[in-house]
Amino acid sequence: QAEALPLTTLAESDVILPLTPSALQTEPPDALAERFLRYGKALLSPQENPELQSAIRAFQIAKTLSHDKATIPMMLGKAYLKEPSLLEARRYFREALQQDPQLYEAQLGYGVVLAQQGQFQEAIQHLLPLTQKFPRSQEVWSAVGRVYYRQGDYARGAEALERAISIDPD
Repeated sequence: QAEALPLTTLAESDVILPLTPSALQTEPPDALAERFLRYGKALLSPQENPELQSAIRAFQIAKTLSHDKATIPMMLGKAYLKEPSLLEARRYFREALQQDPQLYEAQLGYGVVLAQQGQFQEAIQHLLPLTQKFPRSQEVWSAVGRVYYRQGDYARGAEALERAISIDPD
């Protein structure tokens, strides 16, 4: 769980966000949470050298402000997956799925974490239904292919990766 932060400490946190002291006092917590969520996403988005620690901190602040938004723990899961801190990533993806079982990125992230933890059978059991729900998702087919390869099932791995390439050749 993210520690509870009084609003006065948000302005003093290591996350730099253009917030005036009056905004901290007047904006509703959900609006502030959305601002921190957007800021964390921006920090996480560069392919090379994302600012992981600042992004994680922004997401933790957003989570403190808004407990019922599944995208916040999902983004924490994505950040911890990039770090990589697989136990934290798994915990946050699971939390996001408890709040919204249909959240695609959390479903995919949870399957990827299972695979990276070496739980290949569980990862396949989690990811295969996603291929039915999202048959045009290059990400899902690619993840399934990588899991099969790591499991040593090269024929199924090649089939899934060929499917991913046929969806998005780039």
